[in-house]
Amino acid sequence: MFHNFCTRVARKLRRLGIAQKAAARFGRIFYVLMLVTCGLMGLFFSNPQELHESITGTGIVHADARSGC
Repeated sequence: MFHNFCTRVARKLRRLGIAQKAAARFGRIFYVLMLVTCGLMGLFFSNPQELHESITGTGIVHADARSGC
C-alpha cells in the first residue's frame, strides 16, 4: 500500500515537470517517512489484548466463569 502511494506521488511529480531522479527521490523519502510514522503509531497506540481474540472463540464460556457474565 505504501509503495503504491509513493509510486503515484512520484508519477504525479514527474507529470508536473520535476526531473525523474528528483521525483523518485521524493517517492523514496515519502515511503520511508510513512513506514516510520506507522511503526511509531504501532508502538505508542497499541490495541488492548482483548481485541486480538479470535472471532470463532467469542461467546465461549470457560469452566471457571459464572453464568450470566
